[in-house]
Amino acid sequence: MSNYRINRNYAKALLMMAEERGQSDRVAADMRLVSAVCGENRELGVVFADPVGVTYVQKDGIVKALFEGHVCDETLAFLRFVVRKSRSVHLRGISEALC
Repeated sequence: MSNYRINRNYAKALLMMAEERGQSDRVAADMRLVSAVCGENRELGVVFADPVGVTYVQKDGIVKALFEGHVCDETLAFLRFVVRKSRSVHLRGISEALC
């Protein structure tokens, strides 16, 4: 599956969930923040792209440290889900698919 399709499918799922909960505006704003953070920090992209050197637990901790308290609970849960499914390399692309 191409990166574009992965990004689009995850973004679509997040948007559907957000709409069901009446949080679409908040989640969209949160994902703009995620896009900005990922875009401004090259090292973060390298860490998220590393499948071996950085564990899921470490990546999850990074996501929590960066975004907890700055995004709504739905967005944080989604970001952590993406990391848990070994798709952290796609966080920037997913967030940009919503912007």
